[in-house]
Amino acid sequence: MIFRRAEILPERVRGLARRQMLGGLLFGVSLFFLVMSVMDPLVQLGVQQLAWSSGLAVEVGFFVPAGIVLMMLSRRLRS
Repeated sequence: MIFRRAEILPERVRGLARRQMLGGLLFGVSLFFLVMSVMDPLVQLGVQQLAWSSGLAVEVGFFVPAGIVLMMLSRRLRS
């Protein structure tokens, strides 16, 4: 609401309902989680030549399910 009053948002975004705005935000976060859960291990294993570690397993084990859950939640909010 503060952003709408201050007119920081573009005109097409100002017309969205709060649920739709939250759904869009959650979609962006979920997309970030899913991309990073793939890119980070690829960079560490392929580019930096590091061995697979338990930290990578925890990272992938958390970010993939979190990204999927946020993606489903964002779809429900945007509809």
